[in-house]
Amino acid sequence: MKKVNVKNGFVKITYFITMLFLISCVRKVPLEKGIVIQKDALNKTNSSILVVMDKNTSEKVIVFKPGAFSDKFSLNGGESIKSNALSFISSQFQEVDFANEISENENYDYYLKVDWKDYKIDMGKSIFSDTKTNLYIDYIVMDSKKNIIFTTVTDGNSVERLSGNAIATAINPFAFIATKKAEELIANSWNEALANSISQFSLQLQDYSSNYKEQ
Repeated sequence: MKKVNVKNGFVKITYFITMLFLISCVRKVPLEKGIVIQKDALNKTNSSILVVMDKNTSEKVIVFKPGAFSDKFSLNGGESIKSNALSFISSQFQEVDFANEISENENYDYYLKVDWKDYKIDMGKSIFSDTKTNLYIDYIVMDSKKNIIFTTVTDGNSVERLSGNAIATAINPFAFIATKKAEELIANSWNEALANSISQFSLQLQDYSSNYKEQ
């Protein structure tokens, strides 16, 4: 009888430890760079621009847990926004630099401040739910004297969901054991939301460029 109790106790402890391991697991979500289509190099604006994003924001890492029994997910959100903003601006301007702040000695034709204010990632209550991502980013364009020309306030958003085949591989609503489906789902949602945000900024930048050429 004692052997049975010891065995049962060992099984329970092993199960508890295993569950703690699974729950505490942090999955790193791979995010893309250069998600916005590049412009032809011959059509770039022959101007210099400094892209500015403060150090804490540009290095911010998001760690979130969508459910009580889910893994944690880690995203290099700040680096993603910084790298994709730089990639887009590099497709528009001939000379592009980056800094965490604007100094008095800077001398550029334009300045772009990328202000990442907030985000939301909602994976719903089950694997059948939509994954919704919102990125709230302001793009502030300034002239050579650091006077604001215009500000684009964006709510980059996206809605993603698993395909039928992917759903079949899920073991429970938020634990995708031995698969990359959860990471891919979150990454796709984030990348699309960021592309949407940059596209909103792109439209206003194009309007400004068109009006500037007409003057």
